[in-house]
Amino acid sequence: YAHSGGNTWAFYRSRRNPSINGLYVSGVTITRGPSNDRTHVWTFASGRREVGHDGCNCPCVPVGTAAPSFVGNNYFCESATKYKPPEEGQWFTNYTMWQGN
Repeated sequence: YAHSGGNTWAFYRSRRNPSINGLYVSGVTITRGPSNDRTHVWTFASGRREVGHDGCNCPCVPVGTAAPSFVGNNYFCESATKYKPPEEGQWFTNYTMWQGN
C-alpha cells in the first residue's frame, strides 16, 4: 500500500550533492557494502500517480523523473493511485504496490 503520494527520485534531484549515501528515493532500496563504498542492488520506488504530468511520477509516465545514474535500470517503480492524491496523509489500500502484476 502507499501513504499519500510517492516522490520517486524527487528527493535525489533536490539535493546539491546527491549520492547513494543520502536520501534519494521514496520507497525501499537495497544496497551492499560499507557506507564509504556502497553499491546499489535494487530499488522499489513509489511514484505519485500513474497518469498526468508530475515530476514525482515514475520514469515510464510522461514528465516522470529519471532514476539516478547509480541506480541505472535496477529498479521497479509503481504508484498506488491513478490520479493525484486528493489529500495528504491518505492511505491507498485498494492497490498493493510492487506485487508483480
